Amino acid sequence: MGKRGFECEIRFLIDDIDKFMKRVNEFNPIVFRKYAFNDVFYIPEQAGEEWVKGFKLLRVRRWIKPVKYSQILFTRVRYVTVKGIPFKHTVYKGGKIEFYRGAFKTAKKIVRDLGFRHWITVKKEWGCLYRLEALEGKILCIEKVKDLGYVGEIEVWGMDLEKIALKMRSLTYKLGIPIDRIEAKPLARIYYEKVLEGRH
Repeated sequence: MGKRGFECEIRFLIDDIDKFMKRVNEFNPIVFRKYAFNDVFYIPEQAGEEWVKGFKLLRVRRWIKPVKYSQILFTRVRYVTVKGIPFKHTVYKGGKIEFYRGAFKTAKKIVRDLGFRHWITVKKEWGCLYRLEALEGKILCIEKVKDLGYVGEIEVWGMDLEKIALKMRSLTYKLGIPIDRIEAKPLARIYYEKVLEGRH
């Protein structure tokens, strides 16, 4: 995966899924993966801003569909704005770093033994990856997140951030996504701000 360069992402909340899918269907989408999983996020007992703001993310991913192993995944990201497009990109080539693959209970025990405590759980009840044939096979992800709603994601890999930003700008324009709807923050941080902070 490292040969693909850095993983760069933007996300956007979808208020009207039917309206958005009508736009997506204009680009001959082909479904090539469906899934569901829970991401259980952990932070150190004395968590600094890098963890709380989502620059560093440690999660136990529990796969629901398809049913398979659980994983411990670590990500470190930077937030940038290039060509007017805000997005995040991974610090390490290849994106998420996998530390463990196996039983869910064991994964949770490992992160607790390392001195981490539970932060939030994000449940992706339904997810679908579309290949947009009319847009050079670009990939669009749409997920239904419990308590948050539908979320879209555009992911671009590469080494040149300017080229990545131009690709993202082109895709968001063609899909009718306003720039002010774009979120550079990781989904965990979006969920924390939109759902958990809103409950207090």
